[in-house]
Amino acid sequence: MNPHVTFKVTTVDDLGIKPKDNNLRGGGYFNLADGTPWCTAGFNVISETGVKGTTTAKHCADDPYLIYLNHPARDDNRTTVSRMYRAPDYDIARYQGGDLTYTRTFYYELNLPRYATNWSVPAVTNIPMCTFGRTSATQGLGARCGKVTQLSVGWDDGFEDNFETDTSTLGGDSGGPAYWGGTAYGILYAGEDPPGSVLHSYHAKVWNIPKAGGFGTANPWQVWTCNTC
Repeated sequence: MNPHVTFKVTTVDDLGIKPKDNNLRGGGYFNLADGTPWCTAGFNVISETGVKGTTTAKHCADDPYLIYLNHPARDDNRTTVSRMYRAPDYDIARYQGGDLTYTRTFYYELNLPRYATNWSVPAVTNIPMCTFGRTSATQGLGARCGKVTQLSVGWDDGFEDNFETDTSTLGGDSGGPAYWGGTAYGILYAGEDPPGSVLHSYHAKVWNIPKAGGFGTANPWQVWTCNTC
């Protein structure tokens, strides 16, 4: 060792390095342009011609631009997406753009993605169903799971043909994915959860995305899946 060379060593608890994730997934977070926490992303979708996008609830889509963020462990990974379409009859909207890569995955729990392997519609009541939303997740409640209670219901906002579950959800969870396993079923319309309230949530059916009242029939869209994953 050279006696004329000295070293200074500093120990730190955190180097400030965060995992890099360049993917845009269902279940990510949407903020308004000013940084205000807003809603949750649903599932990524693909058109018949191969164009890709992501979804959220139509009632979350008044702003033409939203900021997409991966989950808190990767919150430096974000991009601006542009509103491209709002379904005329269902509570679903589509955003596109940004510089992250669309994938066939969605967050089913905080920081935990899985592939969307199928998309379907609830055929009977009492089947299990889970929903992921940002507010429930950040409050430590995680994914909310229960059962389907109604197969087709509308509400005063004029959105048609939703299914209902017996799960409680919170404002900001709206737009999040409703799923069981890898099967995509719906886009959440979240309700508040005051003490003593009736537990229920509504979900726009992803089954309606390729219909005329959804994203249209000229170049049909559907949930982007990987049925061999």
